[in-house]
Amino acid sequence: MNFKIYDAEIKILSPTTVTSGFDIGNFEVVFENNKIHVIDIMKMIKENKKAVGLIETFDFYNNKADFTRSLKECGIDYRKYIKYSIDAQNISYNRSSKVKEIIKTAGRPYIPGSSIKGALRSSLSRALNEESRYIESLNKKINEKKDYEAKHYGKKMDILKICDDIAEKELFKDSYYSPFRLLKIADTDTKEYEDLSISEIKILNICNDKVKWFKWGGNQDNINMGVSIHTETFKIGTKLNSRFSMGFIDYYKNNDIEQIETDCVLDFAEKIRKDMNDYIKCELDFYKKYGLEEIIKFYNNLLGMKLKENEFIIQLGFSTGYKPKSVIKNLDDDFIGKLINAGAKNIKGMFPKTRRLAVYNNKPTYPIGWIKVTLKERV
Repeated sequence: MNFKIYDAEIKILSPTTVTSGFDIGNFEVVFENNKIHVIDIMKMIKENKKAVGLIETFDFYNNKADFTRSLKECGIDYRKYIKYSIDAQNISYNRSSKVKEIIKTAGRPYIPGSSIKGALRSSLSRALNEESRYIESLNKKINEKKDYEAKHYGKKMDILKICDDIAEKELFKDSYYSPFRLLKIADTDTKEYEDLSISEIKILNICNDKVKWFKWGGNQDNINMGVSIHTETFKIGTKLNSRFSMGFIDYYKNNDIEQIETDCVLDFAEKIRKDMNDYIKCELDFYKKYGLEEIIKFYNNLLGMKLKENEFIIQLGFSTGYKPKSVIKNLDDDFIGKLINAGAKNIKGMFPKTRRLAVYNNKPTYPIGWIKVTLKERV
């Protein structure tokens, strides 16, 4: 049956997170001595009567209100109620900022297997080089746009979402026939809070062929004026463990009824290495044009890695952008023109024109979400 199991070591190469979908409120956060301290508000209320009165009167909707100062004025020592602390060195933090929470199980951070598999699925789909078949289907969807919106009054077709939704159907006919059914990826083991740090993320935006930094109301030339997103991330160098299993390839390959394109997942590490190599070169061209030296250095280091047959690098998780999640490799002018004609928003000329970058000491330093995977087959 050709069933294989691999132990997978995952090494964090740049700040990486899969967020839980929840934000840690600014009133729960104290930034002090290069650390973010998360306060257990419920414990504080149960153990300190003064806290009850403060909670009842404090204006949590006022971003300028300083909850930490109010605690001190009430004689409440927040340090007694710290839930956990995370390193937050070389970043700026405004007390009005929320912090995006990394996904956890039993209170401990990890990377879901589904997030790893999603990144692999996108890369392996691009590796098929079947874009012409997909583009043909996209053209059909564009032609259906007017009929769709006429039948669904008030609804707009989200063309970018539909682009990727139809991709797998075009490539594999139906999810039942998808070769990714044969590839199983387990959640990683959990890690400690010592393995986390707070990352500050800024949104680079190219406007009139110049680097700007996103801010509500108008993009800024000065990076310090751009909006900051703060999130819990795994530290660079952290290692996690997962398990990959790939089975019954021979059965499906020799069974005409199933019609599963098993070649897609065969030698998947090699396919991903090539796809990521092409992707990194494209990103390097982008960053060289705009002179972001630290990012250029990072990507050059990735290209220079001597990866073995059982190793590959890939980008996953929060704030990685559209390209690594898309099954389209070549976002050329013709493809972008089709998206514009279909009514896709915020697509003018170059696409995508934004990048989210981890900022340290007010300098863009890392793209988000890069990991290295090393596989060891069980015997």
